[in-house]
Amino acid sequence: MALTRFDTIQRLIETINRAPTAELAAMEVVGWLNTHIGPSVVAILDHNESHTHLIMDEAHAPDALVLAWVRNHTDWEQVSHPGPTQDHEALVVPLVQNGHRYGILWAALPQPDLSDTMLMLAGLLTTRLHHLHTIENDTDEEAAMVGDLALQTARLSAATSVSKVIISQKDTNT
Repeated sequence: MALTRFDTIQRLIETINRAPTAELAAMEVVGWLNTHIGPSVVAILDHNESHTHLIMDEAHAPDALVLAWVRNHTDWEQVSHPGPTQDHEALVVPLVQNGHRYGILWAALPQPDLSDTMLMLAGLLTTRLHHLHTIENDTDEEAAMVGDLALQTARLSAATSVSKVIISQKDTNT
């Protein structure tokens, strides 16, 4: 039985939602866009190192000028809404949620019947990137709390030892 377009998109949604990394989630979107729309690339902003990771299929990569633009996040940080590029040959979609910029999607201008699907996939990817970022931050905070707890435990242990010494000295003096 052949898969319908709905089935294909449903499987894609499930795969993106289960992707363990931002790169794998973006690869799924890029793969679908390359097959159904044309060349595409996702730039994921690495907030720790302030550079971008380009996710694309080399066989369907946009031209060098596009890649240079996408690679340099300062060129596209001001893009606030989805829209066509200046030459109207592609659509760019900022990947932003709750005021946090995760990257940008650049894809060949889709046929009108696929524009909504492309925007939906960009939104889904943004949600997944946000979720993965939140998990990463929660893990970092939990590690910091565990470190703080270990430090507090060490301090209490030291204080207990000092208290025992003081008490034992008082006992020997009395």
